[in-house]
Amino acid sequence: MVTNVNQGTPSQLPVNPQDEIVGKARRLWEKYNWNNGNRDFSSILTKHPDCAEFLYESGLVFMIRGYQHTLDRFPREPYSDLEAMREGIRLDAYDEHPLFWVNGEWVHWGDLKERIRWDAKAKRIVSTHNPEEEWNYFAPSGLCPRSHYSDVYSIYQLCTDEMSALQIEAEKFFQGDVPETFEQNKNRWHYLQVFTSHNMFLSKFSHASARLIDAEGAVYSDGLETSDAEIPFKEQSLLATYNGYVTSLDYDEFKPFTSRRVTTIPLTEEQFNNALQKVKTYAVTPLRFNRMHQNCSTYVTNIMKAAGHPLDIRSTLPGLIGDLFPHVPWISRIRNYIGSSIFMAIPRKISSIFTNLVGLYLGTTKSTPLKPGIPETGIDNAEEMQYFEKLITKPSDIFSDEAAIIYSVPRLVNWQSEQGSTTIHTHDGSPQLTIIP
Repeated sequence: MVTNVNQGTPSQLPVNPQDEIVGKARRLWEKYNWNNGNRDFSSILTKHPDCAEFLYESGLVFMIRGYQHTLDRFPREPYSDLEAMREGIRLDAYDEHPLFWVNGEWVHWGDLKERIRWDAKAKRIVSTHNPEEEWNYFAPSGLCPRSHYSDVYSIYQLCTDEMSALQIEAEKFFQGDVPETFEQNKNRWHYLQVFTSHNMFLSKFSHASARLIDAEGAVYSDGLETSDAEIPFKEQSLLATYNGYVTSLDYDEFKPFTSRRVTTIPLTEEQFNNALQKVKTYAVTPLRFNRMHQNCSTYVTNIMKAAGHPLDIRSTLPGLIGDLFPHVPWISRIRNYIGSSIFMAIPRKISSIFTNLVGLYLGTTKSTPLKPGIPETGIDNAEEMQYFEKLITKPSDIFSDEAAIIYSVPRLVNWQSEQGSTTIHTHDGSPQLTIIP
């Protein structure tokens, strides 16, 4: 028997990148049950692989499925915009050409792909003829030319049934009698939702974000993040400082998670307006992002404070360890010992120096440039978020107590665990908005 040594095995043959991506999309189709029944979109995989590739690479498939899965629980009126988003995708009855909900109307993929493309470097959908014009997928418009940076707008609309379920959950926040102010205005409650997700080895190390919901059911989901256009996530140092941006539809909303903790807080109209105004102010204010000193939880607690529910999560390194393991007695004693009292100045200073030295190794001297013409405001952010170059700029900063302050997400999570209106959501395999229990 003669063997052809030039004939490669299947594993050695060139792989078509599109085939590989379509294969990944196929697994999502199976998970989302998009290959049978009323939602049989399997023809996209075979007849329009370029469409499947675009949906997967851009992440649009997760947005479409996220809204679809959320709306499945509470269907809307036929022919409404939100009912169209519950469909998510249509297939032309004549040739099975895919159609998508774009700016409030159904558009053929053949026409859509001439208008938009996926910018892999900037990691966003952009207009074909204007790469500066970003596209995103929000309710009720669907895919639309709108940036999710530095603009604040509603991303979802609750129906009457959802509002009723939300109020029942929110009442648990009071853990007793409902205050008279809220009892007298049962139909005009507004809400703040704080959510954190368990998607790391230590469940309390989490992204944190906030939603605001008005009395008509309009949902605002805004968080703080960096931009891949400035520096890709994989190139970032853990404790370096970058420009931060308030984003509409927080990036974590449709991400998978092991569990998600959602705390619902009833607000008066005045509290809601104050909180929403704070979000809008931050959206147009230059901010910096640092995973230790000015992170997503810094943003969340500032919104909480504007809503009349302040929570202090500023911590030292020993305090952070205590927040992670609050029921370990000896850790709690160390955390309590290194406090802010003047009598504890020496151990506090030792803690700060140690934290700052560790921070040097993790990137506290690194940063992206400040925006031209924007004055630096310093790192003391006890009252407001600030615009600073980096945590450590000169040798003497090693002794700075403020540079060693950590905004403790675990402390925020511990607070959530104490609230009667905290719901724990589990991931069922499909993205969705975890607003309603």
